[in-house]
Amino acid sequence: MPRRLNGEGTIYQRKNGLWCAELTVGYDGDGKRVKKTLSSMDRDVLVKKANEERRNLGLGLPVLLDSGTVTVEEWLGEWLTSHKEMNLRPSTRDLYRDIIANHVNPEIGKVRLCKLNSATVQKIYNSLAQKGIYNTAGKTNVILNQAFDTAVRMNLMALNPNDACTVPKQRKGKVTAMTKEEQKLFEESCRDNAYGRAFLFMLSTGLRIGELIALTWADHKESEGLVSVNKTALRVSAPAGSESRTEVVINPPKTEASVRDVPLNKKARAIIEKQKDGKNIFVFSNKSGQMLDERNIRREMKAIADANAGKIKTHLTPHVLRHTFATRMIEKGANIKALSKILGHTTVQMTLDIYTVVWPDFKRSTMELLDE
Repeated sequence: MPRRLNGEGTIYQRKNGLWCAELTVGYDGDGKRVKKTLSSMDRDVLVKKANEERRNLGLGLPVLLDSGTVTVEEWLGEWLTSHKEMNLRPSTRDLYRDIIANHVNPEIGKVRLCKLNSATVQKIYNSLAQKGIYNTAGKTNVILNQAFDTAVRMNLMALNPNDACTVPKQRKGKVTAMTKEEQKLFEESCRDNAYGRAFLFMLSTGLRIGELIALTWADHKESEGLVSVNKTALRVSAPAGSESRTEVVINPPKTEASVRDVPLNKKARAIIEKQKDGKNIFVFSNKSGQMLDERNIRREMKAIADANAGKIKTHLTPHVLRHTFATRMIEKGANIKALSKILGHTTVQMTLDIYTVVWPDFKRSTMELLDE
């Protein structure tokens, strides 16, 4: 066996050729050493890993020494506060908190971290799939994978139990968009106020609801006939001590592709003209000149749905307006690459994947052009 070099610590090779390094990461309540073992088939790689771990310990990174009693709930709280929240957008932070509180802690929160196994974690994903919330299952998987990876690196777990889990995936369903007849009824029901005009504007541009309500007059490039989408409004949990439970924050869009210029058609330009008053900051604002509240927008949409009960069967949401815009564009033979840019999708493939159900009818009608 090669001799240890000074400063390498305890490094040894097992009979199967695996190189191992033992590091002292701290001491428990009885003064006994708490050790962490690293391994690699390559001795040089192991030395590098051990040196990196020592540097981490030298920087004073937190190590929960009583790894035998730490519960999943305690660790997730520590991980979220000390390791993750500082790098999250407020809306993502709230999402992580909600998923942990509502879907993880009730199921496995009291389980000791060192005793957690893959079968127990798998039950969470299966339960979410049975409830039909596949999207939440995927997000839960991302959260737990990151949290358990950190726990392994800190010697709180031997292995990440999430590695052996399978996340159920939802089969792609039909995009929810209004039919042409429903859209006509909806547009006729829109009141001639900021809310009604906002709905018509979304049907003409495909903007997301957060992008629409954050739109300011500075974003309107009248001479170029477009609006610049460069921010989004989100309702998040208010800081501790605030009078209200939530607040609206304006952030840059999540992806670079979401920052874009959206050309305005005649209908959209006419709506913009009606909104002009020279006083308000936001293009679509309430009577007080403040940004429209998404909750009030949804109430207004529900009122339209109730007034057309039995006639508009599509469940109306702000995102349905965006899907309706895209569907009409595809039906009219829009260039898919240009449409993808207008929608702010990261890739053209993303647009194709979302609207995959729309394409068969479009392709059929396109081929039928040869019959005319």
